[in-house]
Amino acid sequence: MFTKNLLLILILLIATTGLKAYSGGNGTESDPYQIATLNDLKQLSETENDWNKNFKQIADIDASETENWNDGKGFPPIGKFKGIYEGANHQITGLYIKRATDYDIRIALFAVLEGAKVSNLILENIFVEGANSVGGLVGTSRYGSVIENCSTSGIIKTCGNNPYVNLLCGGLAGYLKDNCKIENSFSSCNVEGCKYVGGLVGSVTLDCTVLNSYAIGAVNGDIQTGGLVGECFYNSTIQNCYSTGEVSGEESTGGLIGRLENATVTDSYWNIETSTQTSSAGGEGKTTSEMKNISTYENWDFTNIWKLEEDLNDGYPILYWQSLNSIEEPIPASTLLTQNYPNPFNPTTTIKFYSGTSAKVELAVYNSQGELVKKLLDGKIKSGYHSIKFDGSNLNSGIYYYRLIANDKVFSKKMILIK
Repeated sequence: MFTKNLLLILILLIATTGLKAYSGGNGTESDPYQIATLNDLKQLSETENDWNKNFKQIADIDASETENWNDGKGFPPIGKFKGIYEGANHQITGLYIKRATDYDIRIALFAVLEGAKVSNLILENIFVEGANSVGGLVGTSRYGSVIENCSTSGIIKTCGNNPYVNLLCGGLAGYLKDNCKIENSFSSCNVEGCKYVGGLVGSVTLDCTVLNSYAIGAVNGDIQTGGLVGECFYNSTIQNCYSTGEVSGEESTGGLIGRLENATVTDSYWNIETSTQTSSAGGEGKTTSEMKNISTYENWDFTNIWKLEEDLNDGYPILYWQSLNSIEEPIPASTLLTQNYPNPFNPTTTIKFYSGTSAKVELAVYNSQGELVKKLLDGKIKSGYHSIKFDGSNLNSGIYYYRLIANDKVFSKKMILIK
């Protein structure tokens, strides 16, 4: 009898431990749960009792298999998150969420943030589609939540024909309300929606702040559409921000902001040439050459927050933490080919690789049929990191591959050109 009871206790302990394990930690501030795998993320999305805990991502995560989850619906969004998620500058790549008929929930990695904090998290090559409050990182952020040092790239869409719910769509967040803040963040997502559509945020309202942030993706909407923010109102503030993506819409459409009411926009700019918009509800329109000139950005901190160099981000300002990530990346043992940035891109992107020794290398771009598009490098290079800029101005939108041959090894990665 004793043996049976002991066995039962052991089984219960193992089952309980399996449910709460993640990859380590106990969820406290001093010992946060560790997120290292896609299964860890899935566990977080399914465990409501943990949504007020502390988390730290400790590795890059490939989430591309989520495209095949839940009969095509993809990853189940994390619900009302009230805790802390520290990304530690790690990536989640290939996240797929398609919930076109789920009108009653927000659609993003985090459906809702409530008094939460998400920082230093990079979402790459994501696809998120939903009906209401759709974003790359968060659907709705409220009650004093903070997002800082985060970024998204990929495609964000609202969909359907219900005029009452096809609202609020942004590259980083769909809806920002109730004393929330986005700081030192950016999105290169292409965003498509109906109403309240922005390259970074769909709607900013009720004492919220967007500070030192930018958007460079294309934005398309029907009503209240902006390169950075669709609408901003009720004592909210946008400061030291910019956008460069093409913007199109039918009503209340602006290069930076679609609609502005009882809100403040300070030292913020949009590109009148690349956006195809000569007006905006807020901000100042500038030419491409002006947008690439540091003197344009009045009262911006180019010592601690921003950085502007000709060979970075196509000559537009980047956030200083982006360059620090590149500087501080570990030295590989031999050869490494990294993901191009930005990706998706239009029309330029940067391909970076590392060689542990001096070597003869070949770097080339191919189309989806395997045909050579352009040879970027063919010759001997010194050891260390190397960056090559690729210009797809003369190419059609689509999937392309870049291949590196170095040290008798072949490396390849996929990139997406969206015009």
